[in-house]
Amino acid sequence: MPSNRKIMSLIFVALFPLFLCAGQTGTKTNTTTTLTSSMDLSPVKSSVTFTATVSPSAATGKVTFADGTTTLGVSPISGGKATFSTAALAVADHSITASYSGDKNYNSSTSPALKQSVVTKEEYNLIDVLADRLADSMKKTGGEPVWVTPETYEKDAAAGDAKAMYSLGVLYETDTLGFEVKQDYQKARQWFEKAAAAGNADAMDKLGDMYDEGEGMPQDYQQARQWYVKAATAGNANAMASLGVVYADGYGVPQDFQQSRQWFEKSAAAGNGDAMQNLGYYYENGQGVPRDYQKARQWYEKAAAAGSPEAMASLGYLYVTGHGVPQDYTQARQWFKKGADAGSANAMYDYGSLCASGQGGPQDYKEAINQYQVAAARGSVEAMFSLGGLYFSGEGVPQDFQQARGWYEKAAAAGSADAMFSLGYLYDAGSGVPQDYLQALQWYEKGAAGGSVGAMLNLGILYETGHGVPQDYQQARQWYEKAAAGGNADAMFNLGILYDSGQGGPQDHQKARQLYTKAAAAGSADAKAKLQEAPK
Repeated sequence: MPSNRKIMSLIFVALFPLFLCAGQTGTKTNTTTTLTSSMDLSPVKSSVTFTATVSPSAATGKVTFADGTTTLGVSPISGGKATFSTAALAVADHSITASYSGDKNYNSSTSPALKQSVVTKEEYNLIDVLADRLADSMKKTGGEPVWVTPETYEKDAAAGDAKAMYSLGVLYETDTLGFEVKQDYQKARQWFEKAAAAGNADAMDKLGDMYDEGEGMPQDYQQARQWYVKAATAGNANAMASLGVVYADGYGVPQDFQQSRQWFEKSAAAGNGDAMQNLGYYYENGQGVPRDYQKARQWYEKAAAAGSPEAMASLGYLYVTGHGVPQDYTQARQWFKKGADAGSANAMYDYGSLCASGQGGPQDYKEAINQYQVAAARGSVEAMFSLGGLYFSGEGVPQDFQQARGWYEKAAAAGSADAMFSLGYLYDAGSGVPQDYLQALQWYEKGAAGGSVGAMLNLGILYETGHGVPQDYQQARQWYEKAAAGGNADAMFNLGILYDSGQGGPQDHQKARQLYTKAAAAGSADAKAKLQEAPK
């Protein structure tokens, strides 16, 4: 990223009257709060730090950072300042405020809204390109700024400037910043090809991306790989990492984890955090290398130091499982928090889960829900499902079956088999919806097809009881067997009952007792009680 681009943060000061409000008693001192951003224009998924300054500096307490009406986080004041970092803001203009809580000596105060603009990485890169070009133009004119236009680039490109050719490619690919240039992938590709021919490694990498994604041309993994190889040979770390992905997923080449690892190692040596994260994943899961949790941790730590949010989440998971480190929920929670603040939806979900359970720190449903909501907005299916679960159970929020159904439907639409099972249960029980066994059956079937053991169990119950379907003990047996194979204790017990009675198949008391024993070992109280009865 070019280093000469500087965007000054705007400072907003909350001005309060110096007199006491009507009805106020005591001698508390009024405060003012100022809010600044580390960069008022940021690329999506990049960390932004907000700093609130409370005056007088002797004030203690906490500051709540919010995006409109959504709480982003709460930070303690130290020396009159509180900071909060996040990479979770979506592409949009955001209205950020900082609200000081007040203490026994000082009144609360809230800053006016600070505009935080988040743009796509392509738009941000174009801004960097423009900043470079503006700096170059000012050098040529003795310090006088010259507005950069496409014609400026074309003139320099005609003179053989590879960077200008690349810039034109970015301009046509991005279509932003008010230029009278329509998005044109063909022109973008042509300029990238010219820049690549002139030796620009970034252009080679861009061409690889365009062929890989089918951007303005038929998707062509062979062409993509060839351009990535050229860019990697020219030293582009992103292209090296892309080649690691190409060989890992078998895009246009036979899947080859050894080749993938080698490219990730080259990219990591060049400082690419994503490559370091992928190497950690390989060692954690024994993919292409012998499983080695110590090496996984080391790569994750390097990747986290390089700013990889997913590596932070992965470190948190190692501390939850105790793989390669002593199990430590406090450490896990800290890493998940770092990953969440850096923009990882996985880390947001995991951090929210520890807040909900109270593991590694105080139980905090409000923070859990906040993390789940942000993660869900970023596509986390697990977060959508968990929000449905909280509203269904009423944990941390008023019980609300309509909200639960809404979140389950979102998760189901995203492919969650557990959410499909949960929707089936809502219709089965008539919770927040009219009882509808046919709807329940359909959702259970979808969930079972996706691997939900709970859905398999409940399909067995529907067929055994004849709710929504003709009573069919043979079908019930089949579904109980599938759920029992998935480890469900209730299915083992129910299947034992059918073997005892001979319904839906041959009667077999010995088989029934074996199933009761397995169910009891898996925690079924009914099975334990059944085993106390005399054998048949």
